[in-house]
Amino acid sequence: MNCVCKWLHNFLFLLCFIPVKGQKIFFEQITTAEGLSSDYVNTVFQDSKGFLWIGTDKGACRYDGRQFQYFNNDNGLTSNFVSCFAEDLSGNIWIGTVNGGVCKYDGRVITQFPMQGNDKASILRIWFNKDSSFFILSEKSGLYFFENEFSPPQFFPDMAFIKMLKPDFFITGSLKQLFIIELRNRQLIFHPFGHPAADKGNFFYWLGDNRIIAHKENSFFEYNTDGTRWILKKEFTVDNFIPFPVWTDIKNILINNQELIIATANGLIYIDNRNKQYYFKAENGLGTNYVKSVYKDRRNNIYICTYGAGIKIWPTGYLEEYKTNGKVTSIFHYGKTSYITTTKAVYRLQSSGKLLYEYKNQVAGNFTSIYKDPKGQFYLGTLNNFYKLPDENYLNQIGVAGKMKFSYNANTGTSGFVEHKKRIYISTYGDGMYIFDGNSKMTDTLNVTTNPAAHFIIESLVPINSSFAALTYNSGLTIYDTANGFTHLSRKEGLLSNAVYSIYTEKKNEIWIGTQNGLNFFDGKKIIKTFSSANGLTGTKVICVFRDASHRFWVLSDNYLHLFEKDSLRAIRSHPILYDKKNTINRATYNQATNTLFIGLTDAILTVDMSKIVPDTLLDMPALLAVKKDTTLLLIDKNNILSMSHPASKIIFQLQPLHYSFSRQSQLYYKLAGFDDDWKLLEDIGEAVYSKLPSGNYELFAKTVNPDGYESAESSLLKLEVLPPVWKRNWFIATAFAVFLGLFFYIGNIISRKRYKQKLLHLEEEYRLQLERERIARELHDNVGSQLTYLINKIDDDYPQLAEKKEAEKLSSFARGAMQELRETIWALDKKEVQWDDMENKIRQL
Repeated sequence: MNCVCKWLHNFLFLLCFIPVKGQKIFFEQITTAEGLSSDYVNTVFQDSKGFLWIGTDKGACRYDGRQFQYFNNDNGLTSNFVSCFAEDLSGNIWIGTVNGGVCKYDGRVITQFPMQGNDKASILRIWFNKDSSFFILSEKSGLYFFENEFSPPQFFPDMAFIKMLKPDFFITGSLKQLFIIELRNRQLIFHPFGHPAADKGNFFYWLGDNRIIAHKENSFFEYNTDGTRWILKKEFTVDNFIPFPVWTDIKNILINNQELIIATANGLIYIDNRNKQYYFKAENGLGTNYVKSVYKDRRNNIYICTYGAGIKIWPTGYLEEYKTNGKVTSIFHYGKTSYITTTKAVYRLQSSGKLLYEYKNQVAGNFTSIYKDPKGQFYLGTLNNFYKLPDENYLNQIGVAGKMKFSYNANTGTSGFVEHKKRIYISTYGDGMYIFDGNSKMTDTLNVTTNPAAHFIIESLVPINSSFAALTYNSGLTIYDTANGFTHLSRKEGLLSNAVYSIYTEKKNEIWIGTQNGLNFFDGKKIIKTFSSANGLTGTKVICVFRDASHRFWVLSDNYLHLFEKDSLRAIRSHPILYDKKNTINRATYNQATNTLFIGLTDAILTVDMSKIVPDTLLDMPALLAVKKDTTLLLIDKNNILSMSHPASKIIFQLQPLHYSFSRQSQLYYKLAGFDDDWKLLEDIGEAVYSKLPSGNYELFAKTVNPDGYESAESSLLKLEVLPPVWKRNWFIATAFAVFLGLFFYIGNIISRKRYKQKLLHLEEEYRLQLERERIARELHDNVGSQLTYLINKIDDDYPQLAEKKEAEKLSSFARGAMQELRETIWALDKKEVQWDDMENKIRQL
């Protein structure tokens, strides 16, 4: 039996996608060329962290948008044929296989989950509930219910699918019988439930969102249920041009917002909410006819799992391409019908049509412009003349033998038509403008000869308010108002370029002008604003300016659509216009009646459904994976605070967005506060590297910018302290200071003690000297002094008896001199120091 519809409970809306016979589908892809292990893909699943899990016939792959991690028999997987994935409440990834049961990956290793004797089962689906109970659906065995990971299962045979209706309510069953399951206190209560379309055909696949699909012949029936009855919501009928598959060829069905996508073994069928139908196969873009399943991620990307062509990724369905014969030269809208001219053909495209209708006239080509007036008359321009035709039928008769040509000469070629005050103005590529009255008679010409504001060469005419404008590629533009005269604008008046591609006005005299070098705003008097790359414009030319049905203001450049917000332009990169950069835009106009933008290329016409252009406002927060010092992985605490020693030749921060985006890569900016002055863009390697970071306190901030330019809030990821060298740290300085003080006091103490001892020794020596002086003085005084005194006294006493008076006087004088010297010697010995005055007196005496 075919696989039950997988992963569709998150579907919010489906894709309206690229259309008709011979058209190519615009998509990105993941194949073996990008690193996928196999181009035969069974299933796709995106986990809560944003990793994309891909199940193939050669194992499972985990993809982060840049690189793959592979899981197969070599690292624990029980079977290489992977059929489904699921994630439990703890973030473990469960892998269902064919003929290998269930495996669990906990982020480190793969282990097999025991299936109570059915470990070789082929698994269709794994479903986890909020109470940690879960279902496992086996292709041949039936349905298993586990109250938790370690409990034995309850087994229900012959159940072919399981899907949640609402919390704690599920639907299951087979081709014969359906059941509503109520989950109460981890116990299952079964309620029989009838098939919704017993009278219309066999039951098909349960799809989710309270819906179920039945089919009969070439019709599909969508039913809703409230758990008590089925309600028919919509019938889809597949057109005969699409080969309707037998039920055994249908592999998967998705339905959402009244749109249906059917994956079959013979291609992909898509029916939009207006019943427009498309059929894709190998020849028009899939690369293979076998489509196994489809999946939608949280960014609304559609993943088409094919056998033989890997994964095809659809962007949101907003763009259709219709191949044309020749370069598109003009686009004119009349209500919901659009008329297109190319260098070789004339086409009609209606909003409800699936094919571009080509008129079968006999003219060789060189068509330049087309216009339909309010009376239903057509004006068709070429490089040689123009035709005025009574009605649309004549578009098929131009050039047919025997038919009236309704031709008017315009030797330089006709570039545009516009009706103004019951006159038809016809612009040319060399003769200015012709003016025709209501009777199809040329009443006047308007060129540089008749009016200095006119132009020889005019590229197109555009009605604006109660007047119209002539656009040129070399002279700017002229606004023609027969009541107020002419207004000419060029580079002299402030335009960014004289090549004017588009013009748009909402208020009187206020005009937006798209040129070769950007957008200009004219307030009726002068150019007061210009918008170029400095204001967010991606590209150079401004091809079209308009306001859509939602009143959003749009600017189309030669690269992207831009949304005008807060006086700046935001490039909507999530909805690219040109997938083939070699195919340039020649013309673009907006049809207000259908809210559709028409873009003319060199070999095709693109239509953009503006209601499906939704700017990507989903913001991924940045995350810090790891921090390395040189080659050493550092551990970060729970408060995101990290201290590291100095020196470090390199500090590496590994960053990434918290979730991944595969077709819309967000940019990540980072800044290390305390070191960086400005934000830095993270390179593809995902590492921010700082060499020889000085010591100090830092804080790592990061933010993401999604493809459409919306920024996340600035996140603080890490507070980092790079410790200074040991000799600069406070504790080291304090310790060193304390040691220094200790050494200082210790050495000072040693010196002081040494000095004290020396002083003490000196004092002791002086004391001993003093004692010796005193002893000598005493000895001299007591002995020598007394003897000299005796001698003197004796001489004095015996002086009269001495025979020689002169000898006696001489002897007495000598004794008195000796006595004086003895006193001076005793005085000197008794002095510790001699004052200068005493020394001076002694010298004088000497």
